[in-house]
Amino acid sequence: MESVSLAIGVSGLVAVFDKACEVWHAIGSAKDFGNDVDRSMRKLQIEFFRFHSWWIVAEKLGLRSDHVTKAESIMQQSIGNNSTYSSVPLAVHLSGSAQNPIITAAQSILSALVEIERVLRDSGALEVLESHEQENSAKRQRTSGTPAMLRSAESQVREAASARSQLSQRLMLAIPWRKRVKHDAAPWRESHRECLDTRIEEISYWNQVLYSVLPRDMKDSILWQGISSYVLADPEEVAPVSRLGEGVMSQQAKLFEAHRKLAENETLSPVVPEVLRQRLINLEAFDTSGALDQDAFSLVSYKNNQGSSVLIEWYDLPQSTGASVELRSIALERLARLSVLLSQENKPSTLCAADSIGCIETSHLHRLGLVSRIPDGFSTSTQPVSLYSLLNRKPLFGTSSRAPLPTLSQRFTLAATLASSLYTFILARWHHKMFNSLSIVFMFPTAGAGVGLPDLSRPLVCGYSLSRPSAPEEISICGMLTSVSETYRHPRLRVPAHEQPRYEVKYDIYSFGLLLAEIGFWQSIAKIGAANSPRHGGVSAEGFKAE
Repeated sequence: MESVSLAIGVSGLVAVFDKACEVWHAIGSAKDFGNDVDRSMRKLQIEFFRFHSWWIVAEKLGLRSDHVTKAESIMQQSIGNNSTYSSVPLAVHLSGSAQNPIITAAQSILSALVEIERVLRDSGALEVLESHEQENSAKRQRTSGTPAMLRSAESQVREAASARSQLSQRLMLAIPWRKRVKHDAAPWRESHRECLDTRIEEISYWNQVLYSVLPRDMKDSILWQGISSYVLADPEEVAPVSRLGEGVMSQQAKLFEAHRKLAENETLSPVVPEVLRQRLINLEAFDTSGALDQDAFSLVSYKNNQGSSVLIEWYDLPQSTGASVELRSIALERLARLSVLLSQENKPSTLCAADSIGCIETSHLHRLGLVSRIPDGFSTSTQPVSLYSLLNRKPLFGTSSRAPLPTLSQRFTLAATLASSLYTFILARWHHKMFNSLSIVFMFPTAGAGVGLPDLSRPLVCGYSLSRPSAPEEISICGMLTSVSETYRHPRLRVPAHEQPRYEVKYDIYSFGLLLAEIGFWQSIAKIGAANSPRHGGVSAEGFKAE
């Protein structure tokens, strides 16, 4: 009898233990449910962004002129107004037998989105997500009229991580306790999870189909630049993305991560001197006997053949402003930080710049230099030529012949390459401030140096004398500006220094717009302006600036 009682007692304890394990397993499943939905929503955001971006591009390419004034956004027509695909202007243009798969792909994506909504609604996740978004929207409205507080990157990361944790926790708590502890209840059915993952994979597949019909350069621009900026806008995503591999997005994440480490307010003081010490190169290590003070670039070699030749870009601080030791210190520190971002370890392939190895200071108070490796295959003796010189058809270095005109294809490639480079630099949270044809240079190949046009597909962006991080606490320093370089500046910046507004990204984009016009016409902006002036007299760069 005692044995039977003992067996019954042990069985009871085992049953209680099993039930407790089931309860905690159900609670754990509920937590997994929150994490699963949160993770899936992040994937869905990316795929929907890709779909929406493609649709906008297709709308611009597919609409006729008579549709422009009649049609609103295709997304609004097809979703917001519940109109059929046959009435959408894009469908009219893509209704041929060879193009029906495009409409099929778009319909499949929208069908998958409807199915995802059903799964989220059935599981109770949609109600939680909607209430979470309503609270965030109300919070944004309450703070819209108050001045924005400056936040460090670290605080943004903490806030993003907290938001993720709160959403996951709320999704878990949305599962009733009855369902959590019930023996045969599952808070997050496997069929729901599989359906959600399958539908997101379907959207990804159809996105690939849709993007395959776009020109390659346009597709790369959307996928590389647009997606990267969308993902990296969340600081929490940067670190894991930077470890994904060698893809473009990963490279840009590495660049952003390097910038963040240098820009942290809490660690700026101890980090910058150490970075400056590591990046500062002794000028005595180079043979600068052939370098001239007035040269913008110097191709020099190490003394005693200790290393390969390097390219030094010289930056002159304006003496008229009384450039002090303090100003020089700020400029040198900033140049050291820039050399970190442009180093081989951090620089993504979309950033058109030579791999920087450090910076140098000279005995001259007003002269600093950025030291970079000469890219493989380029001459170590022929001076680089600026895009400005090519636009003005000036004789090539060491010859009396004018540079030939590039083909239309070469101009498109150059424009797309420079657009990606500027966008990447902006993504790294830096202002260039001198992005114009004077700051774009080309190097000649080792074989046939100085003969014909250089390789226009491999420009090098220089002219970082005024560049600075875009953080609110950073200040601008004055640089050497000429009447020609002033032409490329936004009109609001062509005023005395004390009247200038704080620099913004839009001013870099303005300069880039002028650069695109120059590449298209293959003329300097001054000559383009002169062509639109009265036939007699023309207009100088100074006159164009005033217009």
